[in-house]
Parts: sequence; C-alpha cells; structure tokens
Amino acid sequence: MDKILTIVKKPIITFDTNSIIDLNRNNDNDLQQLYKWHKSGHIEIVKTDVADTELQTSSSKSVEFTEDMGDGVIGHSRIGHMKVG
Repeated sequence: MDKILTIVKKPIITFDTNSIIDLNRNNDNDLQQLYKWHKSGHIEIVKTDVADTELQTSSSKSVEFTEDMGDGVIGHSRIGHMKVG
C-alpha cells in the first residue's frame, strides 16, 4: 500500500491593535489560549502593519509577532509595509 504524505500548513491568525492591547492586559482568555498555541508552535500569530503604528510603541508581546503585509490604510500604514492596489 502506498503511503500518502499529507502536508498541513500551520494556521495563521492576524491580530489587530485591540487584540494586542487585550493580550497584554490579560483581558481575554481566548486570546491567551491563542498566544499559548503560538508559543508552542501550533499556530502562527501575525500582526497588522497598523497595529504598530497605532500603538506608537512596541508592546512586549507585539514584537514577537511577524508583520502581515496587508492592505494599506491611508494615514496609518507605512510605505514598504503594505500592499497597494
């Protein structure tokens, strides 16, 4: 019998500014669980470009997330950190 190789990509979840604020404040148990899964390698959490712009400072947990190259938001997104269509 032939063996079938299944490749499963790790789920990716994008956090916005409010998610990162709540995560840092320990306000949401579901966000805390997602963060635990991220730390253990089960999922990947990425952040929006706007998150760092709106936070103005890098929060302790925000710096752990890769930035998602998402759609640009005028007045918030930075050149080179967004897609323009």
